[in-house]
Amino acid sequence: MRRWLCSVCFLAVLPLFPASLRAAQGTPVLWGAGVAQCGDFVAAWEADRTEDRRPYRDWLAGFASGLNLATGEDVFGGESLEAVMRRLHIYCDDHSDEDFFNASMAVIRTLRGGAAAPSSSSSPGEHSTPPE
Repeated sequence: MRRWLCSVCFLAVLPLFPASLRAAQGTPVLWGAGVAQCGDFVAAWEADRTEDRRPYRDWLAGFASGLNLATGEDVFGGESLEAVMRRLHIYCDDHSDEDFFNASMAVIRTLRGGAAAPSSSSSPGEHSTPPE
């Protein structure tokens, strides 16, 4: 169990390290909703059915939990999982060709003190876009 947890934590924080440090190790393999395109997430969100959103919500919860364990911080900066999901919907609506993993990382970076994140209470036309 401990070995599995360490592996998950390592993969969760790997994107936070510069590419030059990762290059020798190769590209990590990703599974689950993280490899889905943002456009697919937006379609699932707008279908407004829990069963369509659940894979993304569950993937994000596990991903954030791994990051929290690895960093010792709340990577959502005190925001709820649902608020971050709303932010991801806004972000993905503007970046439909990006994958859900990279969109999640972009939003998490903004919550950890990066550029202005899309507000979970704003509508799609009233937000800032996190840097790419």
